[in-house]
Amino acid sequence: MTDTGPVCEQCGAPARIHASDVVKGVPTLRHFCNSCYDDVHVEPWELRRHWSLAAVLACVGAVVLGLSISADWHQLGKFAGFGWQQKIGVVLGGVLLVFGAVARTPTLVVMGLVTACLSLLADWIAFGESEGFGWKQILGAGVGVAFVAAAFYVGRPQRR
Repeated sequence: MTDTGPVCEQCGAPARIHASDVVKGVPTLRHFCNSCYDDVHVEPWELRRHWSLAAVLACVGAVVLGLSISADWHQLGKFAGFGWQQKIGVVLGGVLLVFGAVARTPTLVVMGLVTACLSLLADWIAFGESEGFGWKQILGAGVGVAFVAAAFYVGRPQRR
């Protein structure tokens, strides 16, 4: 009788993949066949990408929702011309964009783009041009809530 080596801990087939893991502070070596490994293992980069998309959606939704709700206070689009608040928004967006690109953080890059674009388009969008909570603010708040809901949907644990 010859030793065939370790067997898959899921199905008992010959193990082709040997993965080290730390469980409760104890290093362990786990053995899987190819098909069982695909079922039980999620690559760390896949998990990071998954959570990164949820973070981007949540942040975009939060910014759009926040600007829609506070448009009257910020007076977004109420006055013609490029005001100081728009300048601050563009500079802040640019800083977030550059910092996110240098740090390789897609959430910051998207936040910078959204902040800069909304600041540049504030006169055209004119969220706060009329007193009260107008239809543009309602639409913007709905879009923000939709993005946040999409983030919760994308970020929920995946079941196999």
